[in-house]
Amino acid sequence: MEKAYEQLPEFFKKWISKMDGKNYGRAVDTLIAKDAHLVATTLKTPKAIQAWYQLRPKEQMRAVPGLNDGHGQSLKQVANLAIRFLKNQADLGAERQSSLKTLAMQNADTMMEVLAYLVPRDWPKAKSLVDRVCKTLSRDPNGRDIADYGNRLDKLADSLTNEHQDIARSLRDSASKIRNSDHRTNLTGK
Repeated sequence: MEKAYEQLPEFFKKWISKMDGKNYGRAVDTLIAKDAHLVATTLKTPKAIQAWYQLRPKEQMRAVPGLNDGHGQSLKQVANLAIRFLKNQADLGAERQSSLKTLAMQNADTMMEVLAYLVPRDWPKAKSLVDRVCKTLSRDPNGRDIADYGNRLDKLADSLTNEHQDIARSLRDSASKIRNSDHRTNLTGK
């Protein structure tokens, strides 16, 4: 049983530790966790697990090969634990997504700083960077709207001299598209 415990994801190990002594005992709790993991990875959604739980025992066994057939009353706990595991995994996925979004916004900020240096020194590279900033943008998790980037492009355009008005016009067009469009690809016209 110790080998089965070691192979479980951390979520189930924590559950077993919390249940130690309160439930059926460590060996049965490990079996419940092992089967809950099997059910979760086989059926993949809480809805499918709920439907599976309503099946007759033989159908349950066929639907989840390898399931221990000695559960009885603990089968409900297997189903509930499997659902909790899937919801926990979904929460972790959302947390990772939020971290990636924050990273993308930091990346956009860095690109804006580089852009300020490149315009008008190297307009082809700068224009490519404007495209990348536009593609990177989405709503900042800290509440800063993407329109802020449009405003920053406008300020950069305003800082250009008369001899670079074609560049300034392109920057203003991109700024306008950033503020007025949910379509964030190909915003600089190329």
